Amino acid sequence: MQVFGLFDLDAPIHVVDIGASVLVEDSLYKGLFERGLARLSAFDGDSRQIGRIHAAYGAEHVRVFQQFLFDDGRHTVHVCHPESGMTSLFKPRAASLAFFNGFETFGEVLQTTEVQTA
Repeated sequence: MQVFGLFDLDAPIHVVDIGASVLVEDSLYKGLFERGLARLSAFDGDSRQIGRIHAAYGAEHVRVFQQFLFDDGRHTVHVCHPESGMTSLFKPRAASLAFFNGFETFGEVLQTTEVQTA
């Protein structure tokens, strides 16, 4: 893309992704890493996502923090299928997910557990 030639950066762009699970499609900012223009701080409390995040962006471009960011309290996390990226402190609402084809399956809660948020 020629747009990257328009900027003379002194340092890489720092991208922060909260809830950084890797889904099927590439992120909007992946091209920045491939061109050496950015680095990523990725926050995702779901330990199943850490390897996927490193694989998607390259370990040299990303620092992963296995934390759920919220209010520094204890909360219930709703663990969904790792491919869905929907594990969250917020319980999925089946009626809303049903609006999109197949999403009610993606948002199915497999288990709940208590976590300490940051």
